[in-house]
Amino acid sequence: MNEIEDISNEILDFFREINSLIEKNNSKTSTLNKEKDDARELLRLSEVAKFIDDIDYDNKIKEISDMKLIKDDSNKKVKDKKDEIKELEKKIRVLRTELQDESRGAELVNEYLEKYFGNNGFKLSSNDDGEGVKYKILRNRIEAKILVRGNLV
Repeated sequence: MNEIEDISNEILDFFREINSLIEKNNSKTSTLNKEKDDARELLRLSEVAKFIDDIDYDNKIKEISDMKLIKDDSNKKVKDKKDEIKELEKKIRVLRTELQDESRGAELVNEYLEKYFGNNGFKLSSNDDGEGVKYKILRNRIEAKILVRGNLV
């Protein structure tokens, strides 16, 4: 009989090679998701970089910064003007108070005239015409344009 050649070592080598291929396949399968994720991330970053270039991102950021400075400067000017308006309103209140004091002065003069003459024939009237207080002398509630010494007696 013919002797059978022993190929068991070759079969074992063949199985080892198959097992090695299986291990490589399993290893590749386990890292495939990570590689896909890495590739997606690189693609996303590439698209973001392209978008940044397309919209001229750095210049837009500088424009925004410049606009913020202009806005802040404008806000400061508005605040300064509001403060100026408040100060002017305060001065107006003071001046109105002074005007009221001037009106009070006319009332005091009228009291003195009544005490001196004993009647209300003459009165001092104060009018605020927007430019300041103006006074008029009234005789029997009519503006007295001409006064002579005999009118007072």
